Amino acid sequence: KSLKLDPQNYEEAALQEKLHLLPFDEDFFSKVFVGISKRTSHHLFGLYEQEEPFTFITEILERILSSDRFYILQSEKGFEDVTSYPFKDTYQVYASPSLALETFVKEKDAKDRMKSKTSDLTKLLNNNLQRVRKKVELLEKSMDDAKDKESYKIMGEILSANVYALKDGMGEAVLLNYYTDEEIRIKLNPSKSISQNIDHYYSKYNKKKRAEVMAKGQQILAMEEEDYLVSILLSLDNLENQEEIEEIRKELMVAGYLRFKKSGTKKEKNSKPLHYKSSEGIDLYVGKNNTQNDYLTTKFANRHDTWLHTKNIPGSHVIIRSDDFNNETLLEAANLAAYFSKASTSTKVPVDYTLVKNVKKPSGAKPGMVIYSTNKTLYVDPAPPRIKRQE
Repeated sequence: KSLKLDPQNYEEAALQEKLHLLPFDEDFFSKVFVGISKRTSHHLFGLYEQEEPFTFITEILERILSSDRFYILQSEKGFEDVTSYPFKDTYQVYASPSLALETFVKEKDAKDRMKSKTSDLTKLLNNNLQRVRKKVELLEKSMDDAKDKESYKIMGEILSANVYALKDGMGEAVLLNYYTDEEIRIKLNPSKSISQNIDHYYSKYNKKKRAEVMAKGQQILAMEEEDYLVSILLSLDNLENQEEIEEIRKELMVAGYLRFKKSGTKKEKNSKPLHYKSSEGIDLYVGKNNTQNDYLTTKFANRHDTWLHTKNIPGSHVIIRSDDFNNETLLEAANLAAYFSKASTSTKVPVDYTLVKNVKKPSGAKPGMVIYSTNKTLYVDPAPPRIKRQE
């Protein structure tokens, strides 16, 4: 087994040998050099632009090792890694590794504490998601079982049309299917009359039809519930304080997933949505949970502001707080909608947008659930926001 190379002191011939033996891929740096993790190896390989591998490796290692700055790579969802090279567009710079690590650990600790405080909610939501998805599977099976319902109706009709040519006690009937002009063989129960056999086929058809209609209705409700539960799970990733946790608990109580608890006399504070400024200085607002989504769309926004949301995908409501903005602002808002959605790691995510006046909340709808019309759609590849978040 060959030893790994020291990135600060290695023979060029040894590196050439490694390149000959191993594929130059995203794991190369972690396999070949000591002290380089898989994550860092992936970051390094992401900088590769098809030049000669040996030259790229030596130059990038020299740049990193000679750097006197340290970086915390970040996204809107938190700190991602501590490095000595700015592998991403969004980062914070530090003069020493100890300061960078201290800041990183402090942020991670806060995230872990938040995750610990919501672990019961995560378990509750995942259990209900499992239940709903199992229900959707059963409903789909029920609808699949009903696909042949028309064949029972046709057999009942053909038997009815030939009733005078049939006799009680027959085990089957071979008749002309006037829909296809071909013969059809229809099984009969010889212990029942022809009239009873006809009723059997019509009854089978009606039973399957009723089951299909009922299953379709229940499937719509189940899929709406699935989207709702996913939207709350997504909002758990955006939590920043205790007030936001309590908002979600209260919402789950109202929705019937948690038992109501007596609240104290202390007045509850409402949490604030995310606030950004677009490149041209327009205010953009993003709901971090369903309570904020409802507030932004139904109370905060003006009728002629623009509302955005991922098409048929759980995510945040986004408001462009203006009736006059350029296309860059629209794209920046659409990126926020896609980034703060279930499709944040996908590509070509469809984002609907329309004026707030075209967005309605149906009576009795769950928090965050709305309907809208006269919308347009654009497609974006979600990325961490380049625009600055406002305090």
